[in-house]
Amino acid sequence: MSDKLLKQVESLAKTLMACAERDDEKSFHKAYEELKTLCDLHPDSLVAWEALADFTEDFELAISLYEGVLEKAEATESRDYVSSVSYSLAQLFFELGKKDNALRCIDKAKGSSKGSPDKQLIGDIAQLEAVLLSK
Repeated sequence: MSDKLLKQVESLAKTLMACAERDDEKSFHKAYEELKTLCDLHPDSLVAWEALADFTEDFELAISLYEGVLEKAEATESRDYVSSVSYSLAQLFFELGKKDNALRCIDKAKGSSKGSPDKQLIGDIAQLEAVLLSK
């Protein structure tokens, strides 16, 4: 992935966060559409598609987007993306009350994060797993 694309995705993600914090729906949707256009222009960009899923307000659509990223990440053996996306899917399934799906995703996230330097993600995975197993 090019540095230019990464910077564009990061910039749009920051814009989306700022819009969400100030409840600026019009600007949020404009930035979301810009991110979607980047995804369409770069269909193999895991970071762009993951970001799009992160900011998708419709849970079912977000799940579909994450599953597409997960498929690409598994095909390219991108363990960091498998971990991150599986964790995000587990969170969504948990919020939707789909515990079995959440447990499957958190198990995948846990397995693919072994040896990862991302201690924050590993901690988040462990925390969500503990919550899922306690319910």
